[in-house]
Amino acid sequence: MQQFRLLAGFLLFASSLSFAETAAPRPAAEPELAWAAPLGGRQGSAFEVVVRGRSLAGTTAAWFPCSDVRAVVRKVEDVPPEPPPAGPVRKGGAKEVPRLPEYRVVLQVEVDRDAALGFHNFRLITPRGASNQLALQVVADTIVAEQPKHASAAAAQSVTIPTAVNAALGEKGELDFYAFDVKAGQELLFEVFADFRYKKDDPYRAQAELTLYERTGSWFDPERLTPLVLDRPVLSWEPIPRYRWRDFAAEFVLFPRLGHRFPKAGRYYLSIGAFLGRATAGSVYLLRIAPLQASSGSDPFVLATAAHPDRGDWLERDSATMRQFGSFRRRLGPDRLAQLQARTVARSAPPAGAAEVLTGTTGAPYATRSAPGPASVAAPPPDNPISVIGEREPNDTRDAAATVTVPALIEGTIGRPGDVDTFKLTLAAGTRLAFEIETPLAHPPRFDPWLRVFDQSGQERIANIYKEYGGDGIEVNKTLERKTVYTFEAAGDYYLELRSLTSRDGGAEYAYRLLVRPQVPHIGHIELSLGVTYQGSQVTDLTDRMNLPAGEGRALALVCEKEEGFEGDVVFTAEGLPAGVEVLPSSPAAWGEVLLRGMQYRPVGVELVPPDHHRPRREVVTLLVAATADAPLTQLPSRVRLIGWPIVHGRRGRPIPAGEFPLMVIPGDRSVVISDARR
Repeated sequence: MQQFRLLAGFLLFASSLSFAETAAPRPAAEPELAWAAPLGGRQGSAFEVVVRGRSLAGTTAAWFPCSDVRAVVRKVEDVPPEPPPAGPVRKGGAKEVPRLPEYRVVLQVEVDRDAALGFHNFRLITPRGASNQLALQVVADTIVAEQPKHASAAAAQSVTIPTAVNAALGEKGELDFYAFDVKAGQELLFEVFADFRYKKDDPYRAQAELTLYERTGSWFDPERLTPLVLDRPVLSWEPIPRYRWRDFAAEFVLFPRLGHRFPKAGRYYLSIGAFLGRATAGSVYLLRIAPLQASSGSDPFVLATAAHPDRGDWLERDSATMRQFGSFRRRLGPDRLAQLQARTVARSAPPAGAAEVLTGTTGAPYATRSAPGPASVAAPPPDNPISVIGEREPNDTRDAAATVTVPALIEGTIGRPGDVDTFKLTLAAGTRLAFEIETPLAHPPRFDPWLRVFDQSGQERIANIYKEYGGDGIEVNKTLERKTVYTFEAAGDYYLELRSLTSRDGGAEYAYRLLVRPQVPHIGHIELSLGVTYQGSQVTDLTDRMNLPAGEGRALALVCEKEEGFEGDVVFTAEGLPAGVEVLPSSPAAWGEVLLRGMQYRPVGVELVPPDHHRPRREVVTLLVAATADAPLTQLPSRVRLIGWPIVHGRRGRPIPAGEFPLMVIPGDRSVVISDARR
């Protein structure tokens, strides 16, 4: 395994190199996948998958990063391009837009019996390199195929429970109806894994929409359906999977997932369509209906979760480009301090390798080096571990508040509308604390935990609501933060209150875990970028792989978030590089400032709330991946892994996964000979 030690301080060295850095590193002829159908497969099954896309001539293989799922290419054929989406005709008449040839690739897929549940990403391999990635969902449920012509209640497709259905919408306004029978009091979970990937020439991004009905009938229409009033939310905020960053990098993702308790037995109906009816060819989806786990309030397996989570996807805040949105689901436990210590440099850390790593560090612009202060070195784990404290009612007032000793993990419930849970902290002057919240059952936007800390006089000192200017500077955006940090300058008693933001709801599902702990200077989220485009505050990835022509170079950027006063250095190493490829320091990438600003970093000179309490310090490093002119061409992608190393006062911490990407070395002259032998 080839490994390169890369010093962030040497970033300006590469400005003299001849390799070109561009904000759009991929060639126009790179293979591009549009959609695949069906979307799901059961453990231990074999089935065909049809993939549509562009620049797929000569496809030789389908590549899954794991061994759970395999596929063989059976056929590659060119097909007529899909018609462009209909829309308003601009003044001056419609303009003919040239459309690239499209291809249809047929795969024979096999799924292991013990394959991990969740979505598995795959790419197609062509003479021009690797394609973008699509996802194939693996489930344990029985999967049935969609029946033709079930666009009404009278023609609804009957399904049993539990079940999963592979289906697709093909035109605007189309609805698919399903019918099912329930027992009185039965609770069911309905969820859809939809890949309604918008086309680049379609400005609208349609998503799936679910509606539950019961048959009520009327004098005019005995078959009339009436939508049910649900006792659970129709939409939920979800983390954005990495494979969809190119589509939804800067937008909220509303994942159709709902639960409902049916008070009476009978036959009910479900319809699935595209939001506002904007379905197109390739609007494929996987429907799953299963009993809801009443004991936990949520199902242990949810569609659209990664089968093999990215080791580098550290979820700490809801911030930056919103790619971490959904962090209230992040588990908090008594081992939290140990997790943070693994991302920093402890005072007892050995200095092994420090002299080698720090030699020649310069502190150049965009480097992750800064003058380390005392707070940069994390203190050793406290003698008293995190204690788990159960909330006890009544505790709505300060007089009834239980005293909490830091560090503590408080487990409680907003048991009724308007419920307030109050706790007392006795702190010394200069105490630096971090407050982290987990909502294990109901999540935002259903349960929005509102945290506030007051001093003895009743003055609010800190809250987990962040305010900032947005848009053109006349808007104020408010965000509910999962993590808040604060330094208490004065000694005394403080009161911590937690409630639901709206005070309209409460119950067993409104459970929370609140961790009150000392601040630990550490490296937070590290984001790997191979190039972005942006419009206003929307940041979208240009590519998710690197097809590197021999003799050329491509830039990548790493955005590093320094949390809770960490002011040391970060250096990076690269593993898994193919022969003839090296990684070098580089001058700043053209899109570095865009990544730093992101969606939540739009300074206008005036801050509504000090950002130090809710935002980390962010820095970006640019590296250049270069292939020699005689680098051997690769037949399959190499998984290049980037590792970050925190450095403080000459001491190096533990390795931190920073992300990975597939890399292929392709011919440097772009004159690729394509074989049609598989047609």
